[in-house]
Amino acid sequence: MLSRLHNKLGTAGLTVSIVALVLAVGGTALAAKGALTGKQKKEVEKIAKKFAGKPGAPGATGPAGPAGAAGPKGDTGAKGDTGSEGKAGAQGNPGAAGKSVVLTTEAKGANCAEGGTKVEVEGNSASKKYVCNGVNGTSGFTETLPPGETETGAWAFVNVGGTKFHAPSAYTSISFPIPLEEGTEEGFVFSPTQTENEEYGSTGCAGTAEEPVAPPGVLCVYTISEVRESVPSSPLETRSPSGFGFGRTGAFLVGPPLGDLTPGEEKPFEDAYIEARGTWAVTAPEP
Repeated sequence: MLSRLHNKLGTAGLTVSIVALVLAVGGTALAAKGALTGKQKKEVEKIAKKFAGKPGAPGATGPAGPAGAAGPKGDTGAKGDTGSEGKAGAQGNPGAAGKSVVLTTEAKGANCAEGGTKVEVEGNSASKKYVCNGVNGTSGFTETLPPGETETGAWAFVNVGGTKFHAPSAYTSISFPIPLEEGTEEGFVFSPTQTENEEYGSTGCAGTAEEPVAPPGVLCVYTISEVRESVPSSPLETRSPSGFGFGRTGAFLVGPPLGDLTPGEEKPFEDAYIEARGTWAVTAPEP
């Protein structure tokens, strides 16, 4: 091959052509700077094209590289469209029939001493219950407070002086929500100091104004606060309609007089003032 090029170009031309070929293949533009004539340049390009190497076959695939680091989390995609409504499910089987509550009158006897009402679920004797007459909290009504049971309440009064007085004492009432079988004379009133600091001895009134209690057959009156101006220090008293203590339906709470008066006397007590309030408890006597 070189002999053919030599014969065609000559020694000098061959040398120049080879150099130009090398430079052309290598990407250098020196061959275009006047070293070759235009004819020679064309011959070189022709030869270069003829003998230019052809691409070889692709090489074997190399081994896989190591896994790259995880990329940052992408943005949340847009919410998709709502799907079409599903088909209605099959209708369920009918439920079992319910049972009624049966109410029947219960005569006086072992189940209800004063009679009442029997309550049970239809066909279920084990569900049987009795609502008896005359039992507080069951029928909602009772004629008298059962023995040993306690009821409580609140009281308050104010007595202000004026120019003249014919009845200078203050009164207020204590009414029992549930009457007692009978009243007694056992009624005690305790001042705020006694309520907080003293034992009550044989009275049995061991409660407080916040939690009033009473032993059977006793009315215990507790004082939360008491204010007096120009009023004697006489204690408050309980009185039944017929005397001291309390009656079947309640009692009167009597304050001290606003001053010392003789029967029929009229006297101004402009500065006199008494105000008191508290709670009470009464327990029905045991039989």
